[in-house]
Amino acid sequence: MAWKYQPVAQVVEVKAIQFAVGKSGKISVVASLAPVMLDDKKVQRVNIGSVRRWQEWDIAPGDQILVSLAGQGIPRIDDVVWRGAERTKPTPPENRFNSLTCYFASDVCQEQFISRLVWLGSKQVLGLDGIGEAGWRALHQTHRFEHIFSWLLLTPEQLQNTPGIAKSKSAQLWHQFNLARKQPFTRW
Repeated sequence: MAWKYQPVAQVVEVKAIQFAVGKSGKISVVASLAPVMLDDKKVQRVNIGSVRRWQEWDIAPGDQILVSLAGQGIPRIDDVVWRGAERTKPTPPENRFNSLTCYFASDVCQEQFISRLVWLGSKQVLGLDGIGEAGWRALHQTHRFEHIFSWLLLTPEQLQNTPGIAKSKSAQLWHQFNLARKQPFTRW
């Protein structure tokens, strides 16, 4: 006989609503929360899902939501418990992104452009060890990439002079970038 326990849940305040545009152009919505402990996990964010789902939930900063941990300890929203008196909901980005947009950097393409860089460096594509979203953001902010392959033009000196990237890390990145240049076309 298996014992079933009710999942631990807590009511928590929504501090902000954020939008992220993925590499395919899909917009996802994340709620930033006042930090709360569920079991032994500190939860500060919860994925709401699509813009349509966010609109169905009708969640705004200041609302109180019931959060629990789903399988594998992933936070999920169970219910909206209380809606705040002042309900100022952010405006989601325009739904003009798709799998063919944002190969060139621009202000409106910032999120999808970074998502593309993260995907390109992932294990499934070029396998660039030691660089994730924060690293790509630092490189792009410092060197103002023009297009998705601008990172291939960086010199060792430019990598060393990137704020937030240590000298030893810059040497590792230079090595990873050189390995990427030698990857077969099918990996690109």
